[in-house]
Amino acid sequence: MSLAKRLGQSLVTKNIITEAQLKEALAEELKTSKFWGEVIIEKGYASEKQLMQTISEQLGLAFVDLEKYTL
Repeated sequence: MSLAKRLGQSLVTKNIITEAQLKEALAEELKTSKFWGEVIIEKGYASEKQLMQTISEQLGLAFVDLEKYTL
């Protein structure tokens, strides 16, 4: 299974998005030049932070929320 499919299923499993929202985003990806992750964020189904946290988990990397720090 591709990383994108695992990521989508992970978002569904974590109840961040629904299966229908995932299918809608995948269909829109085919019609436009946008990635399905962009579609999910633009439609407000998930936040960028939720998507990045899930990607980090899938890749086995630590997620660092830089909003918590002053740079």
